[in-house]
Amino acid sequence: MLDAANILAKILAAARKLPDTPAVRRFVAAVERETAVAQGPPRVLVAVEAGAADAVSIAAQLDGAKAWKADISAIPEGPGDETTRERALAALETAAWLILVGDGRQPPSPLTLELAVAAHGQAVPVVVFLVGQKDEAPPFSRLLARALGEDAPTQVAEDVRALADTAWTYITDRLSELAPRHGQRMARLAAKRREELAALVAASRRDADAQAEEERFWLRQEARRTGRIGQPGCSLSGMLTLALKTPGDFAVVVHADRDCVTAVKLNPYAPPVLGRLYCTNLDEADIVTGRSAERLAQCLAALARERRPRFILLLTSCPVIVAHDPFREVAGRAEAETGVPVAAVATHGLGHFAQAQIVDLFARTLVETAERAGMAANGKASGVRLLGFPEVLFDDGRGGAGEAARLLGETGVENVRSVGVGSAAEEWAELPAAKAVVVPDRALFAGLLARLEARGARILEAAPPIGIEASLSFYLAIASLLGNEQGQALAQAARALEAEARKAVEFRRADLDNLKVGYGLGMFVDFNPATLASDGLAEARALADYGVAVEYLIQGVTAPEKLAEARRRIAAAVGDAPCHGVRDIATLDDLVAKRGLSLILAAEHMGVAAGRWPLAPCCQAAGGNATAMRGPAAGAAGKTRGGRAIGAAGIRFKG
Repeated sequence: MLDAANILAKILAAARKLPDTPAVRRFVAAVERETAVAQGPPRVLVAVEAGAADAVSIAAQLDGAKAWKADISAIPEGPGDETTRERALAALETAAWLILVGDGRQPPSPLTLELAVAAHGQAVPVVVFLVGQKDEAPPFSRLLARALGEDAPTQVAEDVRALADTAWTYITDRLSELAPRHGQRMARLAAKRREELAALVAASRRDADAQAEEERFWLRQEARRTGRIGQPGCSLSGMLTLALKTPGDFAVVVHADRDCVTAVKLNPYAPPVLGRLYCTNLDEADIVTGRSAERLAQCLAALARERRPRFILLLTSCPVIVAHDPFREVAGRAEAETGVPVAAVATHGLGHFAQAQIVDLFARTLVETAERAGMAANGKASGVRLLGFPEVLFDDGRGGAGEAARLLGETGVENVRSVGVGSAAEEWAELPAAKAVVVPDRALFAGLLARLEARGARILEAAPPIGIEASLSFYLAIASLLGNEQGQALAQAARALEAEARKAVEFRRADLDNLKVGYGLGMFVDFNPATLASDGLAEARALADYGVAVEYLIQGVTAPEKLAEARRRIAAAVGDAPCHGVRDIATLDDLVAKRGLSLILAAEHMGVAAGRWPLAPCCQAAGGNATAMRGPAAGAAGKTRGGRAIGAAGIRFKG
């Protein structure tokens, strides 16, 4: 412990010499707290549910043990206390144990669940003491085990006095374990802080260009990781598609020949294109003779003078990049002369761009430029934002509210909004003011989230609410962020909906006996975060609720080494299952027959083009997947149509 304390003290002294930035200030504050803890005795965090208020005496009695220090935090069941939450999570970083004290007859509060999950992720042992009947399976323990994925050691007593005696005996018998565990934890923490200090020192010495290049490098690594299963795409096509789906007073200029303007994937419900999309209409002579920059300058000047948009998004093409056109310099001069912000982005199809990389590039560009153009409504739009989740969560596509919108409205939750494909530029501009941002997959917005975190936003990753387990976790995550009466109401409503869904699933499970599902992957190039999250496996996790056998059909992945890598990634996410590479539609048709698959979750064009599978839209997958069926399973699965259950998309049931 002394060594760890000395190391932390030296780290603290070095950090205080760095330039004063928000990141350095946060680092210094954390190390100051950890240095004090490292110099003291082992620490145990005792979290007491407000519903077990009498049990506070337990922690007070335990504090009589002089060999360790109890850091007591009351975790409220009702209205949340953000200060309590932050104090508890901060204390957990240096705790050797986490002790949860509660009423076994009541489920744990969202804040208690968050604390337990955080401890589990940090390898901090969790011990539970409950008031209740020993012969019961307490609701507290059941939900906690579901959140952790395993049972936590639990002691149950019939009253507070007996519980205090039990807790005292349990802790004092294990005091000898605390000191070495505390020393090991502080040593690991010191090593982590030393690495972080090195990164801060290195960052302080680099200029802006070097930092930007490093960020681009890590984004490329992240894009490769997230793009191994999904189809790659052209960055011009992706940026143009996403931009034209975004309402707002801004214009898009494509610096290319006019054929490149057709590289866009829109639907009839996208915002109008006329008046928003412009092209420099380059020809071969413009590229060869170097007149392309002049054409761009004329286009930007005319657009700023006659249309006067709030900002201009400038996208490039392959010939412009190959010819080293000075488009950024032209854009900078145009902005200085006209006062209209111009975001110049190098886009082309010359590289192997993962769709996730393009999504992040678009999000970062739009947020920064819209904010720079002053498009945020008031600059203080705090609250929780759901970034990149399926649109059906808030809009069912038929003029009605989606599941999340209904549930939040019914429980009185305010200032929780969705931002994603189709959101207005003004909504993106307000994103940096959010108190917290929930994303389905951090890898989809790596660069944007880094900027939001640097500005103080809290980032939380939660799987899309597809299926029972994921939906419950999603709503409990939002409830924990709210930490107030509305959050408590949301958590209770989600648990009630979970119970309804489980009954419905059991009622219909027999209809799906012997059903073999083929789950399509990599069949979309739609640049939609809802499709790309978790390598497109969000719905696959939900199929476990229904007890069906799943085989994975991966388009474009046929090389043995790539198929093996995809199989490893799928196994890590949802467990071992048969995986097959699909070269084309004919290959898929043969594979379906050979494997005896009765239900295919795949891109609609795969089924329609084959001409052999009648479409039965009883299941609508997130991101636009349609369901192709054949064989007797079509009739059985068709019985599940039209139901409402927990889960914004995926297979829906109603008992």
